[in-house]
Amino acid sequence: MRVVALDTSARMGGVALQDGDHLLIDATVEMERKHSERLLPTLAWAMETVGWCGASVGLVAVTHGPGAFTGVRAGVTVAKTLAFGWGVDVVAFSTMDAIAHGHRHARRPLHVLFDARKQQVYSARYTPSAGGGRLVRMGDIACCLPDEALRDHAPDTLYVGDGSEAYRHVIEAKGGEIADGPAGLCRPGHVAALAARHVSDAASALPEAHALAPLYVRRPEAEVRADGADGR
Repeated sequence: MRVVALDTSARMGGVALQDGDHLLIDATVEMERKHSERLLPTLAWAMETVGWCGASVGLVAVTHGPGAFTGVRAGVTVAKTLAFGWGVDVVAFSTMDAIAHGHRHARRPLHVLFDARKQQVYSARYTPSAGGGRLVRMGDIACCLPDEALRDHAPDTLYVGDGSEAYRHVIEAKGGEIADGPAGLCRPGHVAALAARHVSDAASALPEAHALAPLYVRRPEAEVRADGADGR
């Protein structure tokens, strides 16, 4: 199945195209808060490069959060629009799961820390599956202070994500290890791989496009300001 995967959850976003088990394009671009303006031309370039048209695509995949509120909304909207226009299914994955997928062969506990700004991080813990090659998320995604995220630090945990770099001093004070290189970033190719695996899992059900919505772990700033103005 041909998969178009989108990621607009952070400053860097992009598009991936995957055909079966073969990743054809994994392109990232600086979004600069212009997610739709940058995403659509990148998608058009990718489709033209491999000679795809909308009618040849079987599935659209997207990260639906957590992440930049504007970016997440833009990505979900574009994914739903493409799915409706092409008459295909759409599936969403959390940004944390996509980042973790890049370390699925680590064979050790993984802790994804994604910088949530305001001196907070999005936090999610993973453990290797019994058969290997997959990671299982332990509990829900949280938004908290870095010290709170590391409260139950385990010595063999590998830390990934841009939050791990932003709060390296907190992790190192606990004796934690941070993954080397840029692997802490969310890659569109990871989203495509998750989608391909999702399709191959007979027990997986694809949601209706209209039901797809952003995953907000922390309330949007606009809502917080509105509540403050109303005295709530």
